[in-house]
Amino acid sequence: MEIRNLSGARLVCVGDDWQSIYHLAGSDISLFSNFGNYVGQHEQLLIEQTYRDSQPLIDITSKFI
Repeated sequence: MEIRNLSGARLVCVGDDWQSIYHLAGSDISLFSNFGNYVGQHEQLLIEQTYRDSQPLIDITSKFI
């Protein structure tokens, strides 16, 4: 049995593949596209809706900026 199976440890990673365009700053799209090769068995959950640029958020933050 592998050590990782004995520990019960879990790894959670969050990333934005759109940010991989910043290769010169160290970003690497292969960390997303080959994630399973790095960590083995995994489950991928996608956040498919963003509230980053929603109008209500823009309205609120524009009062402070």
